[in-house]
Amino acid sequence: MKKARVKTKFKEIFEVNDKDKRELPFHINIPILYEDENILAICKPPNISYHNDKKSTKNINIDDEEEEEEMGILSYIRHLQSCNSFRYKGRLYGIHRLDKVTSGILLFAKNSQTAGLISAKFRNKEVTKYYVAVSYSKPKKKKQGWIKGDMERTRRSMWKLTKSMKDPAITRFYTAGLGGLYPIRDKKKDQEEEEGC
Repeated sequence: MKKARVKTKFKEIFEVNDKDKRELPFHINIPILYEDENILAICKPPNISYHNDKKSTKNINIDDEEEEEEMGILSYIRHLQSCNSFRYKGRLYGIHRLDKVTSGILLFAKNSQTAGLISAKFRNKEVTKYYVAVSYSKPKKKKQGWIKGDMERTRRSMWKLTKSMKDPAITRFYTAGLGGLYPIRDKKKDQEEEEGC
């Protein structure tokens, strides 16, 4: 019987047998924001990838390699469906992705025709996407503007913005104040983070 080691969002490791249902040691609420006969929109929480993240690690005491897997949002939704903890029970088709650290609205199609049509709209840049970021501080220079450039992978598999414009990512940004509303900050915690504790 094949076993896989699964690493959850909270870094807990548990074993999953092929025949067993996944019993997760945590529950993440995945609210459905919109649903019709063709699409389903959820609120993706931060710090969970779209796909499972596979990482190969070597155990110090054993020469065997073990494969660890961090469950992605799509696998997690399938798990919730298998446990009757997700309202929609049918197959979902991915339309677009959000980065692991990004929370926001994630669309799924309920059939392959809708997935193909909407995916083509994203691919042809016919969809306008909006991102909202909240910061403790005001921008020092620009209050609005454009960020344009191609994206390329770095040595550590991160993405970076380049100055080339072959197939650019284009982002328009605006800044605004919170109208006197400031988040409560823990000065001691901020200081520890700055010191790297």
